[in-house]
Amino acid sequence: MKEDTLDLSHILEKTNKLCEEIHTETLQRALSFRTVGIIAVMKDMSIHGRSRSFDSPTNGLEVLKLTVRGLLEKFLSESNVKIRRVGVKVSGLAKAEKSQKQLTSFIE
Repeated sequence: MKEDTLDLSHILEKTNKLCEEIHTETLQRALSFRTVGIIAVMKDMSIHGRSRSFDSPTNGLEVLKLTVRGLLEKFLSESNVKIRRVGVKVSGLAKAEKSQKQLTSFIE
């Protein structure tokens, strides 16, 4: 980011771009993820992270963006130190499953 901030909308501009990059990469590699996390480097150079895990793997862009937004909102409500840099990560990677077979595919 260009300057240290606590402004959620400014931070979301950066994280939304990161989410789109992650989404593109996971789609290209046919991967899904179970956990979404944020990493924040603060003005005082301390590093903080938050994450959220899902019951089943996903690779949805909106799920990613909404989860990151929720994590940031909670984090910013707990902190009064400005954020210098922010990152987004996914973990618990798995090969994306193909769509479920139809019952009629077994009758031939």
